[in-house]
Amino acid sequence: MNTTLFSLNQAAKEAGKSTSTISKYLKNGKLSYVSKDEGGYKIDPAELFRVFPKANSEPVREKKDRKIANTHENTIEYIQLQAERDILDEKLKMREEQNSDLKNRLEGIEKERDDWRDQAKQSLRLLEDQSKNNSPEKPEEGNEIILKGRGGEGRLKAIRGEILAALGILCVLMFALVVALYF
Repeated sequence: MNTTLFSLNQAAKEAGKSTSTISKYLKNGKLSYVSKDEGGYKIDPAELFRVFPKANSEPVREKKDRKIANTHENTIEYIQLQAERDILDEKLKMREEQNSDLKNRLEGIEKERDDWRDQAKQSLRLLEDQSKNNSPEKPEEGNEIILKGRGGEGRLKAIRGEILAALGILCVLMFALVVALYF
């Protein structure tokens, strides 16, 4: 019988294992060898394949094909993820622009509200001053409110109430606008 014996390197290659794995099995007796000389181990193929059943070459090819397919799928997935990220970046940019625009509009509304509040306060002070003095002194230019006849003080209170009501409505509207802008 003329059987070809494997060297350590050949055995590792045939079994699909590393040389260190084959060497470890040889040293701890899990794999026997025919001889060991200056050239290294001589291993019987039957013994090698008893411990390490012969691997079919087809699964290796399938693994390579699967690896190539996974790489292709990963590339497609990467491109899809990149496209999704670009879309999300655009949406974020649009939201930031909208946020900036809403902040600017809100600042304008707040300034307008403050101007109305100041004007209402000024009108109330003027009305209070006129009702306290109840004198025919001429009010400051541009702030003339002339109440002649009987019941002038009652009319002042009614006007003051109307101004306060209008100021309250203005505050509610401003609050509703702020809520609408933020939500």
